[in-house]
This record gives sequence, structure tokens and C-alpha cells, in this order.
Amino acid sequence: MGKQKKDPYFLVPFVFNSEIGRFYCYFSKKGLFQMLLEENVVIKDFEKKGIRICNIKSVPKEVGELSKLNFEILKNEFTSYFKRQNTNFTVPLDMSFYTEFQKRVLNQLIKIPYGKVVSYKNIAENIDRPRAYRAVGSAVGSNRTLIIIPCHRVIKSDGSIGWFGGYGIGKELKRKILSFEGININ
Repeated sequence: MGKQKKDPYFLVPFVFNSEIGRFYCYFSKKGLFQMLLEENVVIKDFEKKGIRICNIKSVPKEVGELSKLNFEILKNEFTSYFKRQNTNFTVPLDMSFYTEFQKRVLNQLIKIPYGKVVSYKNIAENIDRPRAYRAVGSAVGSNRTLIIIPCHRVIKSDGSIGWFGGYGIGKELKRKILSFEGININ
């Protein structure tokens, strides 16, 4: 018998402008799959895994309706975030294609309160892997949903800012977001 063909994994793209730039968001029927400031990264990274990027009219109805609903939730929550009225996001997240270790790390990031920072080492200790701070750094860098999963709130143990965004976004944007949240790191 041949290999059984896997159903495609549909993502619906949406775009919105924010105070820090234009975000490209990709939703599945499970929730927000990826949100980036750069357009084509998702296609390069995930197309080979059977993920299809489709407009809302060419996906199954359920995927389209849930994607549109979740995009509206995201836009409203992001608008509130930049007005300092909301510091928690409730938009459903699609954690598919992460390893179990990455999920453990990213779930720790979700617990970091607005206006606070923790170190990679703290995260490693919180998941009972105290010597795995470099692996934690890699897992933090795998975050596909910037700000929603607050990877910007993770700094180095020496108090320096560290890198931001596994997709090469950089330190200046991290510094800007932290400053917006009331944290100043030189």
C-alpha cells in the first residue's frame, strides 16, 4: 500500500497596520498560527509541511468563518493593547508544528505579566530544565506570534536585552515594545 495522502492544512492570511508596523497574520481553524512583521516567512517555512495559504473564499467554510472571527478578536485586542487598555490576549492560538519542548517554553512566556521581564535562565528553571537556557533561547526564537506570546519580555541573565524574533526582527523593536510596556533596558 502507498502512503496515505494527508489533508492540507489551510491558513488564511490577513493584514493589519499597528503602531509598530504592518502585521501579516495567518489563521487556521484552530486559531492564530503566525503573526509577523514580514510577509513571506510563513510560506518558506511551512509550505513543505503540507500547509496551504489560501484566501478566505477558497478554504473550507469552517476555516474561513473561524479565521475571520479570530482575526476580528485579534485586531480588537491589539488596538486595546496599544491604548494600554488590554494586557492579555484571548485570541485562540494554533500551536501545531511546535515540538513539545517549544510548547512548554512558549506556555511559560504566556505567563509573563505585562510590564515584567524574566531571563532565559528563569524560564529554564521554571520548566525544570535549569541548564537548558540556550535551548530555551532557541524555543523563544521559534515563537510565531510576536507580542501575543510575549517573547519580547525575555532578557539575558545579566539584564541586557538579548535578541528578538527568530525571524531576525532585532533588538530595537524589542526595546521599543518593552519601553511601551514601561520597561527601559539599555
